[in-house]
Amino acid sequence: MNKIILISFSLVLVILLSACSPSGYLRDEVFVNSNLVERNHSAGAALVARSQHHLNAGSPILYASFVNVDDLQNSSSLGRIMSQQVTTPFSNNGYYVVEMLLRQNVYIKQREGEFLLSRELKNISSDHNAQAVIVGTYAVGTENVYVSAKLIDVRNNKVLSSYDYPIPMNEDIKQLLQ
Repeated sequence: MNKIILISFSLVLVILLSACSPSGYLRDEVFVNSNLVERNHSAGAALVARSQHHLNAGSPILYASFVNVDDLQNSSSLGRIMSQQVTTPFSNNGYYVVEMLLRQNVYIKQREGEFLLSRELKNISSDHNAQAVIVGTYAVGTENVYVSAKLIDVRNNKVLSSYDYPIPMNEDIKQLLQ
């Protein structure tokens, strides 16, 4: 009887261990870790959680395309979509997020997105009676894109909250960076 239990246990153990083979594990991990939308939503949720005591849900929040840290005048499809996705938890939690793509008084450079230039930030914030702006930078590495997202009080440029996170490099991310 003990021999049958031992053999059965050994078979179950072999099956379980084979299901955790390195190639399967790495493939699944890369898939999970590459979920751009999920990572950006997590960043936005962290910004909300860390700054909610500073924010008024009825006052507008602006956002700008995330930009390449090595060239603050340039963004990419990745930078534009990251800023859009980071705002989602704000609007889903009842905050008033102003859709910047529809604004004509924001400096928009073709194919680079919306940039809130510091000299214009006060004017734009005043025009919209904004309380804060979501901004971000990214740095492209070999295996990751490193992102830093911040929520900034427009009255005094104080960082209300920030969140840093990596985006694993894959073919989608490479395409969005072009």
